[in-house]
Amino acid sequence: MSLIFSPMQKNRDRLAAGCFILGSGLLLLINLGLRTLENHDYLRHAEVAREMIRSGDWVVLRLNGEIYLDKLPLFFWLIGLPASAYGAVTPFLARLPSALSAWIGVIVLFFWAKRVYHSPWIGVLSGAILLSSYQFFLYARAARPDMVLTVLIILSLYFFHRGYEDGKEPRRRSLFYGLSFLFMGLLFLTKGPLAVLMPFAVMTAFLIKVKKLDLLASRPFLLGYGVMVATILPWVFLFLSRIGFEEALLLVQENRVLTRQAPFYLYFGKIWAEFMPWSLLLPFLGAFVWRRWREVWSSRESFFLIWFLLLFVGLTLMPYRASRYLLPLLPPLALMLGGFGKGKVKWFLIPAVLSIVVWHGVEIHWATRNPS
Repeated sequence: MSLIFSPMQKNRDRLAAGCFILGSGLLLLINLGLRTLENHDYLRHAEVAREMIRSGDWVVLRLNGEIYLDKLPLFFWLIGLPASAYGAVTPFLARLPSALSAWIGVIVLFFWAKRVYHSPWIGVLSGAILLSSYQFFLYARAARPDMVLTVLIILSLYFFHRGYEDGKEPRRRSLFYGLSFLFMGLLFLTKGPLAVLMPFAVMTAFLIKVKKLDLLASRPFLLGYGVMVATILPWVFLFLSRIGFEEALLLVQENRVLTRQAPFYLYFGKIWAEFMPWSLLLPFLGAFVWRRWREVWSSRESFFLIWFLLLFVGLTLMPYRASRYLLPLLPPLALMLGGFGKGKVKWFLIPAVLSIVVWHGVEIHWATRNPS
């Protein structure tokens, strides 16, 4: 009986995985171009991409003819590639990098949770929780680089974790660490050096916890550092050769990107709104972790806990705060809640589907209120 049941179970699991992957992509891409770019940030990012295509200069970004250093080029390249082929920057194409990044993010979460919890259904649940959380869904359909940044953090940490767990196979370990640092290099090209510190700090804290800090100076990591530098340097070299070192230094000194100051307790309140409806379960998750602290701390889930706590504390201590900075904290919460919901998958999937329907309804409402 077990010989018959096992292949049937595997087929059902594969069907569930396939339906989730295809369904999540459909939910993210449907009506993506329905709304216009009415937000000032969306318009500015679309205009930077338009000027990049029009000028043919894909190295030095410009806005209204002036050099633009508020953001680095990767996000605008992702808009510019399909837009240059199409011939125009449309609302759909301006939002497409965020939607595809979110899709990659939930797929990676599916495989990550499946690997950690040994269940494809927990993978589906973790991905569905992330996809249906308010802030993630909102930024998945926004012409902003925040979702690209978030998925690059997910990929950096996922491949680091794979490399650490596959430590007995040197080639696979080096490959996974190399991919981790490749995505950190792309992270630099999206938001600069501060963005790279986020996954690297999580990795370092985890290695301190497992008492393997010497891994930071190991051969696979040294090769990874080389991969990251090789990813970053071509653009830096071309940028400096175009405008010169002195002018670049002056532009960096004059640039004021981090200006949003807010009370230190901002994130303690915002996390409830941004992670809705799943924030309603955070007290239960917190109580579960508190009661089983030793068990959780010694398990593979500890990586997700370190990820969330370290970034939450770090962002809280920073003097500049904005609610969108919480976006990279939602994936570890989704992964931990996915494990917490083991045995109750269908009861979690129902509110996930309803939430996505509500968020789509809200977006359609916005579109009808801002038709031009």
